[in-house]
Amino acid sequence: LDRKSGRVEKEKVAPNIYQIEISARKEKTYWLIFEKNVLGNKDTKKNKLHVNISYALKESVDSWSIVPTMGTVNIFFPAVKENSGLRFNINGPFASTVARDSIRECEENDIIFEAIRELAVESLVFIGSNNLISMGLYETMPNNEDVLTGKYAQIRETIIETFNQHELVLSSKGEYYRSKDLVKTIPSIQNLFAFSEMKELMGYEERDWCCTIPVRNKNCRAFFDSLNIRSCTYRSFAKLFDDEHRCNFETIIKNKGFSWFRNLYVVLIDLCNFYHEGKLMAQYPALIEKMKDTKMILTAVGTLKEPRNIFLCGTDTTERLEQFVNERLKNFKEIEPLWKILGIQEFGDKSTGQYLIQRLEEYQYPSDDYFEDLLKLSKYAAGIDPEKIKSHRIWFAAGEKKKCSAENLYLDSPYENTGYANIACVIRGINGLSPVYKENYTSEELKKIIAFLKGIGIATELEVIRTDVRKNPLYNGVLYKYSDNVTSHSTSEDYTISHLDDLLDSKSVPVSKMIWNYLINLQTLPRFCKASFSPNRTTQPRKCDSYLIQKLKEKAWIPSKIDNCFYKPSDISKEMLQEDFSWRDDTPFLSLILFGTDKNKVKLQSEKLINDWGVDTESEQAKALRALLSNPQIAGKILNLVNHEKENQYNLAEAIAAQSRGGVVSNFDEVDYDSSAVNNVERRTRKIKEELEEGIKKPRALKRIDFISRTKSSPEERLFLAEQYH
Repeated sequence: LDRKSGRVEKEKVAPNIYQIEISARKEKTYWLIFEKNVLGNKDTKKNKLHVNISYALKESVDSWSIVPTMGTVNIFFPAVKENSGLRFNINGPFASTVARDSIRECEENDIIFEAIRELAVESLVFIGSNNLISMGLYETMPNNEDVLTGKYAQIRETIIETFNQHELVLSSKGEYYRSKDLVKTIPSIQNLFAFSEMKELMGYEERDWCCTIPVRNKNCRAFFDSLNIRSCTYRSFAKLFDDEHRCNFETIIKNKGFSWFRNLYVVLIDLCNFYHEGKLMAQYPALIEKMKDTKMILTAVGTLKEPRNIFLCGTDTTERLEQFVNERLKNFKEIEPLWKILGIQEFGDKSTGQYLIQRLEEYQYPSDDYFEDLLKLSKYAAGIDPEKIKSHRIWFAAGEKKKCSAENLYLDSPYENTGYANIACVIRGINGLSPVYKENYTSEELKKIIAFLKGIGIATELEVIRTDVRKNPLYNGVLYKYSDNVTSHSTSEDYTISHLDDLLDSKSVPVSKMIWNYLINLQTLPRFCKASFSPNRTTQPRKCDSYLIQKLKEKAWIPSKIDNCFYKPSDISKEMLQEDFSWRDDTPFLSLILFGTDKNKVKLQSEKLINDWGVDTESEQAKALRALLSNPQIAGKILNLVNHEKENQYNLAEAIAAQSRGGVVSNFDEVDYDSSAVNNVERRTRKIKEELEEGIKKPRALKRIDFISRTKSSPEERLFLAEQYH
């Protein structure tokens, strides 16, 4: 009473509701008070005690509402040093300290606190059954953000569990449910969807939306967060655009009104900002792509279109109205950011190209409208990334009923003789351009279409591309060492031609000619001849031949005009190349693939043998001998024979004559290089057999060759041949 005289009057005005009047303060307060007996001793007649809980009330016109107060702990009088941290009062016969200003930790007090927890449950049930629930009650209840300890924390746990088990939580419809039967969300989402709609979309088993929680009421918001209530956040809302939910979402919203869509677009802006500005920024691009695929933009005719397939109405609006955003929606300033977020552009030159692509994809068969739209696209495509146009299925392929994209097409006859049809025979999944374009366009129009196709990258010739350096045969051991410390700063570079191995193994003369003519005339070839790898910043790049050069050197892919067989570059010469194979002496291509290196060595030694054996270089015998020695395997064995012979000289006249006459047989024995025979020509005659794996006009046999004694080859000759063929 602040040391002033006066009186305190307590009057019951309703069940459990009391009016407290303090005359000295000239004020009246109202309290909701609950009482419960506590048995502190088995003898109930002697020790019948009780505990109390009181909530502050605020009087309204025709109702009462609970309001929070600074809770006190009372031992029938305030324990001034005992701080409960609660927002309501408790009273009980606690065992106190000597000063009677706080309570002690003891078994007796544990019994009293247990009774208070039971009374808290009973009080909440009473409040629920007497329609005393309000936001003030939720604000008064302890929450997980309150700093409570010991027995007071146990009171909080009991109260939270009571709300989880009893129908005390207000729903959006004004009814009360257990906390686990409700879903809470932000007001903007709650205003968009009835709970039955969201239940169908998301598969919720709960019964209703939770009531709208005051955003600025910290204690109230914290209490709802402490309850076992499912949350429908922006992250949950974003799932509506996933493939599994999109169809249902589109079905539910298709009959909504204009105002609803306006509110939806405002929520979508908030959703995008939530992802773009928060910790979920990495998921932002994927979310935008999903939204672009969802039919949710209201058109000028009341239908719904995907954001990627719609435009803002511009000054030139001669196209179909279903391709434009509703004019009223377009003019709302508050949703203008959404058009930019979703990439919805005003109809014009750039957007016209995108619009035409969408229309071209809808055509199932060639028609006059199709050819007209395609010609328009070739005009407006300048402002669009060629790679984006290339991936769209807007072209008809030869012999195919379905359309395909330009990245799966090649250009050849009847438009241009590029020869790429030969490549397509080896590479699967690529088709020629249908002849319908030549049949339906004038020559001038066709030139524009062909130029357009080349601009977006239709295949017309081979192309050197980058490849994974780990595919290089020399990667392990040459480029990469097992001791390397590979970091994120590693660098690598390697080159090839798409499907190179298949092309080289195809044994196709037209394919080989395309590869040869493309590479021998490629001015930038030196930049593609090396592969490099550096594991980190401090290690110098290691280099070796690129995948392209290695495969070109090791495979037999160049056809000979002599026998139509395929040779490795090192085993063939310029004279053996077929017609239409370009030739340039100033290109590094020949040296890079080691062209003719082994063949030229054999040629030089063959001419030396012809001279040493005394054969007229212009005679038919010399020509036949050159033909015989043109095969590397035959030449190698003959030169090896000469190198190992110690005393004898040889004359191949009969073998030369036999080859000239075409005298060959199908079976013969192995060659016998017996150099210890006596000096008798007939007895030193032996059979020679050559198994020719590759070469020109493979002779099936060689007739007997008479060896006539000559002087031994010089040491210089033997040394040279040993270095070259051993």
